[in-house]
Amino acid sequence: MWALIDHHLDIRSPLRGWHPTAKLIGLGSLVLAAACARDVLTAAAGLVLSILVVSLTRFPLGLLWRRLRGLMLFIALFAVLIALTSDEEPTLRFGALTLSQPGLILAALLGAKAVSIALLGAALVATTPFSQLCHSMRRLGCPARVIQVTLLAYRMNFALGGEVESTRYALSARGFTWRLGRRTLLTIGNVLGSLLARSLDRADRLYDAMLARGYDGTVHCLPRPSMTTADFLATVVAVLAAVALIGAHWWI
Repeated sequence: MWALIDHHLDIRSPLRGWHPTAKLIGLGSLVLAAACARDVLTAAAGLVLSILVVSLTRFPLGLLWRRLRGLMLFIALFAVLIALTSDEEPTLRFGALTLSQPGLILAALLGAKAVSIALLGAALVATTPFSQLCHSMRRLGCPARVIQVTLLAYRMNFALGGEVESTRYALSARGFTWRLGRRTLLTIGNVLGSLLARSLDRADRLYDAMLARGYDGTVHCLPRPSMTTADFLATVVAVLAAVALIGAHWWI
């Protein structure tokens, strides 16, 4: 998911022009509705709706799969484990494997919900600059300290990633190879200690740089245009769709 943040904002799409605050409300409502699904049919409807939302991002399928394949494979593995470890009476047997109908239903339900939430989250972060997304969260009442920690963690993610890459290249240049043994473990421990010390030093220098630029405890963001009628209508449609999904369990 991190790989989608601020990396593909040049792709023009209907979601890209949606006001960040309105988008957060609309897609957040759909995420809540997907999480509240209590039967497979409702979860399947939420999955179809999330796929429709992702199609509005106009992302190439190959690119989207490369960015989300790790998460999708983890969800698939999780669903398989649920299906195989159900305590219900087994109804299907495949050699040593036994499956039960309630276990399969539960796995399908949780898998559909997880994939729906992942796709909606990807659509949100891939079409919204991270700073604007955090600013919208602040406007909706998220504590300022949480926003600041999130922004700093996002910034430090790239800084620490650069440190890790530099360390990996330095180890390779010195002939280090990954093997099971005392010497390898000792080298890894020394490297992790060095990275920790350098991370603390980088954090101090980052804070000093922020103070030199007038940081007063508030993270400022460039103003966004006001919400238009189209933004408002799109949010209303998304919220109504979320309400319909939540109420579908009692209507079916």
